[in-house]
Amino acid sequence: MRTNILSNTAVYPLTLFILLSLVSCKENAEKSTQAQETKAEVAPKEYPRGVNESWAAFEKEVGKRPSDIGLMKSPELQERIKNLLKEDYERFQKDWNQETPLVVEDRIIFFTGCKSEDCKANKYAIYLDVNDNNINIVNFTFGRAKSYSERYIIGLPAGLLKEYEAIREIQGL
Repeated sequence: MRTNILSNTAVYPLTLFILLSLVSCKENAEKSTQAQETKAEVAPKEYPRGVNESWAAFEKEVGKRPSDIGLMKSPELQERIKNLLKEDYERFQKDWNQETPLVVEDRIIFFTGCKSEDCKANKYAIYLDVNDNNINIVNFTFGRAKSYSERYIIGLPAGLLKEYEAIREIQGL
């Protein structure tokens, strides 16, 4: 008498394995689709490369504080900073009380803001690249630095690099 290789006892586990595999594949495909949809919703907005004319107007304001010339009130800049900082934006707004005047070198606008009377606790350095419409923000907090950039890290000319290094030294970095 020949025995069937796929006897009833072997068929059930095999069938169960195939069914579980199919269900698992379907669930993974659904999760993957949901993850892609979520990524699409939170993808950062791309800003066109090239000269940002609205920032170019601020290049002439060297030595003035951002609040004196309405730079930080610019809806476009606020939206971009909010998109860049995400969950840290609320703290940024709360602690942006004390500002330094604008410095401009090679079409890069630089200024800082911090928590009033306690810049070591929370200081922000902002770099606006007028030529390439790009923003970098560095947040210095109690001897640590966190960097945010829209597309890439802006290469700093010598004078701005010196300013950045001075901030790092004061922060103990």
